Amino acid sequence: MKIAIATLAVAALAGTATASNIIQTIPFGPSTPNFNQALTFNKYAGPAGDLIQIEVRVSLNVSGGQLELDNDGADPASGTADLGASAGISSVDVPLVNNAFLPVVANVAAATSSPFNIGGDDGDGAGFQAGGVDYFNFLGGNGSDNDAGFIANAVFASYAGGGTFDILVNATQIFEYGALGGISFAGSPVTASGEVTVIYKLIPTPGAAALLGLGGLVAARRRRA
Repeated sequence: MKIAIATLAVAALAGTATASNIIQTIPFGPSTPNFNQALTFNKYAGPAGDLIQIEVRVSLNVSGGQLELDNDGADPASGTADLGASAGISSVDVPLVNNAFLPVVANVAAATSSPFNIGGDDGDGAGFQAGGVDYFNFLGGNGSDNDAGFIANAVFASYAGGGTFDILVNATQIFEYGALGGISFAGSPVTASGEVTVIYKLIPTPGAAALLGLGGLVAARRRRA
């Protein structure tokens, strides 16, 4: 019987420990950059004094896209092609700053890259023309990036007391081949998606502390037995 009580206490304790973190994850996209998307989060319903920590996480994924280059210049051209997107967050409802009052997360950037080396104009005419030694075709792949940080303790009150707040995600395409003259290009941007997560870490409740004591007591009794 004592063994059954011990198992119950440990199971209940595990549930209480998990409940001390309130996790909200909201996806954005999939869409084609450039785009803005507002994500609505719940504030913590209790007082700010319950909060130990507020963490913000941002993740970004990109896929696909295409970049085609045609060299209309007489000289060969080389460089690196990049296809992807970057994403940043902002809010007019809550301060998204860390304890140094800097942005809580940096902009994330996900891209795939490929070097290219193409010949001079092969006589296919001005403007974009596919094919030939002066042509390069890059099909984008899959890329990802993420960042995380902790909100400044001084602004916890903005996140407490109930209600909601919005975080705006701004996604911008990355479509680069360098500062080369005489290049005509065509293509399509990537598809971008991701998620923003806000985690409230709370002070353990008196009930959790009492349960912890019970678990320790039962374990001690088992050792004596």
